[in-house]
Amino acid sequence: MRVPRFATNFNKADATRSVEIGWALALAATFCFSFAPPVARFAILDGFDSTALLVVRMVIATTLFAVTLAITDRQKLLMPRRGLLAATGVGAVNAVGMVLFFFGLNYLEASLSAMILALSPAIVLSLLALRGEQLTGRHLVRLALALVGVYLLIGPTGAVDWFGASLTLLATFFFSLQMALTQWTLIGYLARSVMFYVTGTMTIFVTAWWVVNGAV
Repeated sequence: MRVPRFATNFNKADATRSVEIGWALALAATFCFSFAPPVARFAILDGFDSTALLVVRMVIATTLFAVTLAITDRQKLLMPRRGLLAATGVGAVNAVGMVLFFFGLNYLEASLSAMILALSPAIVLSLLALRGEQLTGRHLVRLALALVGVYLLIGPTGAVDWFGASLTLLATFFFSLQMALTQWTLIGYLARSVMFYVTGTMTIFVTAWWVVNGAV
């Protein structure tokens, strides 16, 4: 069957627009997340417990997600069992990363923590490659730039708390694993539904960890 030319043009334009929206959302998310490390670091230095701070953040995020979905489209609160299990697993992995990252802020400056997170694209690419995804020359260039950038910021100074750096690096691995798992298991589900259940799972795990450790 021959596809009309106007339909082909529409599909190409629609795909291009989706890519542009995706880039815009990714940049906006990066910009917003950049506020988290310095604010959290200042709060921790002011006496806040890092896990308690994370619990407050996750409870607020989950509540806002739930209220927004309940008002706009309650159907988004429904998710197939398979997707729900996948979102729970992804949320648990992300929760481990968040706890490690916030705990690392007790020992490491926010700027260094953020730069270590810049290794996440390299780790994600490595995980995808292990599963058989082909890496392009562009991917390798990004990997090299990330490694060189982090080395220049951390390596030459010699004045880094390596325990804090190790915690943050481990957190970066879990964040990267979460992104890879999302691509492998949740790509066919609605983004808002996925985010709600991932965030909800993170809140449950982080709160449980806080309670187990004395809830102080």
